[in-house]
Parts: sequence; C-alpha cells; structure tokens
Amino acid sequence: METQRMLLFVALAFVVLMLWEQWQRDYGPPPTPVSEFNDHPSTRSPAETGIDVPASPALAGKPVAPAPAPTMTAMDQAQPIYVRTDLLEVEISTYGGEIRVANLISYPVDIEHPEQPFKLLSDELPDLFIAQSGLLSSSNSAPNHHAVYASDKTRYELQRGDDQLVVDLHWADDDGVNVIKRFTFTRDSHTIRIEHIINNRSSIDWSGRQYRQLQRSEPSSIGESRFIYTYTGGVIYSDLEKYEKIDFDDMTDADLSRDITGGWAAMIQHYFLSAWVPQADEANHYYTKSLQGPRYVIGLVAPEYTVAAGTQKSLVSQLYIGPKIQDKLEALAPGLRLTVDYGWLTVLAQPLFWLLHKLHGLLGNWGWAIVLVTVCIKARSENSPGRAAR
Repeated sequence: METQRMLLFVALAFVVLMLWEQWQRDYGPPPTPVSEFNDHPSTRSPAETGIDVPASPALAGKPVAPAPAPTMTAMDQAQPIYVRTDLLEVEISTYGGEIRVANLISYPVDIEHPEQPFKLLSDELPDLFIAQSGLLSSSNSAPNHHAVYASDKTRYELQRGDDQLVVDLHWADDDGVNVIKRFTFTRDSHTIRIEHIINNRSSIDWSGRQYRQLQRSEPSSIGESRFIYTYTGGVIYSDLEKYEKIDFDDMTDADLSRDITGGWAAMIQHYFLSAWVPQADEANHYYTKSLQGPRYVIGLVAPEYTVAAGTQKSLVSQLYIGPKIQDKLEALAPGLRLTVDYGWLTVLAQPLFWLLHKLHGLLGNWGWAIVLVTVCIKARSENSPGRAAR
C-alpha cells in the first residue's frame, strides 16, 4: 500500500509539474515573438517548395504523372485570403488553397501580450508548418496544392450571431471541369471542414483522388520544456495499430506506406497539434516524405473516385488546428485524445488530471484543485485496509 501511495504522489507531482510548465509558459519569460496577423504574408520560393505532391499509391494501378515544379509566375499570381473567427486567425493562399498561417486567438504567446496570439501554422522558416490538400488524376486535369485558385474576396470574418463561415476558392480547366475548394469554419471550434466539390461539366468522366498532408520543418528548441521531454513529430492512428509515432528520423530513414480505413494523421508538439481526419469509412493510403530543407510531410491519399460527365461530387475531410483539449479531440475522432501524452505514467496521471480538471471547473483555481486531490490521495491511503491492519 505504501508503494501504491508513492506511485499516486509521483503521478500527482508529474501532473503538477505539467501545470507548472503551463504557468511558466503563461507568466514566465516570453518566448521568441511571432509576427502578428497582418497584410504582409511571407512567401516561399519555388526552390524551397520543391516537388512535394504525393506519389500515387497502388490502389487502382494507375500512376499519376509527376507534378511540375512550381514556378515563380504561379506563386506571383497567388493572393492571401484572411479569415477570422472567434478562435482562429487563418491565412489561406490562392496558391493551392494552402493554409499557411493559423493563429490561436485564445492562446496568447504570453500573459503580458494577450493581443498577440500563438502562431501554430507558419510559412516562415525555421518553423515552417503548413496544411496542404489537393486532387490527383492520371487521366484528367486536377488542381493540386500548386494550382492557382480564384477568390471573390480577400477577407472573411465570422459575424456576431452566425455559427458558420464559408470560404470558397474556385478552379476550372478548359474542358469544363470546375472545382470549388470550400473551407467551413464553425463558431467555438478549432476544426475546419474542407471540401473539394467537383462539378464535371465536360463530355467525359473525371477520375481522381483527394490527398491531404501536413508539411513542417523540424522546429527550433526555443520554448521547449526544460524538465519534461515532449514529442514533436508525426503521428498516425488506425484501428489495427492504434497510436503510432512517426518521428522525423523515421521519415528520413524510410517513407511510410500504409493503407488504413478511417484513422487520422497529425503533426503534434507540446501543447498543440494539427490533424487531418478523413471520413470514418474511407480507405486511405497514408504516407510520409522527407524533403530538402529539411522538411517533412505526413499525409493520406483517398481512393480513386469517378465523377460522371454532367454530375457533381464532394470529397470531405476535417482539419483540426488547435490545443490538446482531450474531450474535444475525442469527439472529433477515436484515439485523437492520445496526442496528450503522459508517458509511462499515463495509467495514473490521466485519471488524476481528469479529477484535477473537474475540480478546477468547480473551484476555478488550480492551486485549490491540487490541494483537494492531494487530500483525497492521503485520505485514500490512510483508510486503506493495509494501513488499518497496521
């Protein structure tokens, strides 16, 4: 029983240390400042971007021709689209419909500068981290994330009283195939619904696949915990293998190639993550790539779909960009809450943190919540049968 009590106190100390780390992040020395959301987007040269379109998986036996390297002319045609909701400030580029910047409004970089939100996604080195998606086709033209879209507006904002905000980007080829890339933002949510709506007005069938990926550089060590190792890198989840870390060294050593139904793919760090979540019944090919820079890609390619001439089809995914809040993550996808990693103390720390969270909700004070949890542990150990026998 003494051993049990010791383990409980160790787990509690671990949780308290995590809270202290968060307190340091909020009240301690500020990290390196990030630029505010403004009208001066950074750009990446074609050489930095490279050929990062995924290869076609052998799901249908039809290879996709390699995408040409992006040109400066195409990038010069791009416009930044600024989107603001109650929780997110996002910059979407008409160049491929990439999400190049995502600021978390509710999470300032430090308590002294509440107006400066934490930047999770960024297209600036050394901490490049962007979300990309597009279409691939072996027989038809299709907009990948190097295609140039058009937009009716350059600014969108979720209005008071509205629950959703829709941003549409438009692409069309010369044969009559039109694609709307639709971003749907929802109030009180860090999840973005992203659709490729394919309207085939041509005289022949259109066949292709949807892909979604996260690309990032290995981040700098600035702002990392000095006491607790925190994993930064890729993660995938499947019903068969469950939660799997795919770190940057793994991506360098070999490309991931795995067929998974449902699941999700993410890039995670200490407090935050970004994750692509497909439809639960959709069979996807999961992959990683190591690029020059170095940069790393983790993503998934859907099976081939056919859109008959004169018809329309919508391909849907969810993109989460935000904090590791367990209940919200679990509601989005099975296993996503596992991105909150307590290490070998998970069995003890997770229920203790759950209790702390509940007590904090009642008391509104982490200090008193910790005191009450400590009292509960002590009372439990004092009243245990082994203790009473002595």
